[in-house]
Amino acid sequence: MKTLRAWLILGRVSNLPTVWTNVYVAWLLAGGTLAWTAPLGWLSLGASLLYVGGTTLNDYFDIAFDCEFRKERPIPSGVLSRATVGVGCLFYFVGGSVAILLGAQGSWIFLAIVIAAIVLYDYRHKEWVGSVFVMGACRFFLSLLAASCVTSSIALPVWIHATALFAYIVGLSFTARGESRSQSVMNWPLGLLALPLAGVLWLGVSSLSWPLAVTCGFFLGAVSMSLRMLKLGDDPARIGRSVGLMLATIALADAMFLAGFGVLPAFLGVVGFVMAQLFQRVIPAT
Repeated sequence: MKTLRAWLILGRVSNLPTVWTNVYVAWLLAGGTLAWTAPLGWLSLGASLLYVGGTTLNDYFDIAFDCEFRKERPIPSGVLSRATVGVGCLFYFVGGSVAILLGAQGSWIFLAIVIAAIVLYDYRHKEWVGSVFVMGACRFFLSLLAASCVTSSIALPVWIHATALFAYIVGLSFTARGESRSQSVMNWPLGLLALPLAGVLWLGVSSLSWPLAVTCGFFLGAVSMSLRMLKLGDDPARIGRSVGLMLATIALADAMFLAGFGVLPAFLGVVGFVMAQLFQRVIPAT
């Protein structure tokens, strides 16, 4: 059980609901069906494996930092060896690629870009502040990859969703950079957290509905709460809690887009947020 928990911690599996909502939004915006299908299942599995592989690779590259600042992590604590983690990453990426290419019939070009962005971010993110844009690119191209499983022509709504994810992740990543050392947080990137709201209002301005209004309210409330947590004095864990909430709020951003497809899809986005929050009680989000 200790080894299993270590793998779950490395994979940041509490964040997987946000990956599932990401691909579901892109799937629908690209013209996919609301109903569950085998290709959508393979896409969700593949995206999950890529995400888990990326977060696990993060610890593989961060061994020196973790040995100094986060000795409780699975590799520095000795629960898993670095070599074992490296092999696990390889299996994750191969499995995810097979699921997306063969099961979901996704674009190999977008898949290659997603994997390249993941590896580049994991390799350079501690030394290079610009890596936050690479992190945003991971979700950006994940949205395009999901859409490619439906059509070879990426429609404008998909681009808007991908751009909204990119902006939100960049804002979140700037915040997260100070988590481990409780560094000060820059204010201007936090404005990027509102971009999903702007994107969904652009798409849905002609068809405002109560599901859209409710999900927008949930999104704004969660973002406001996370930002408020950053202002609560000198609690060394404040940024970590805020980042966890902001990560879960990705699902609420998707819920706003899903509201354009009806009450049930919007509800699934909210469920993704709740699942992420509950999972974080067991497995840390970062």
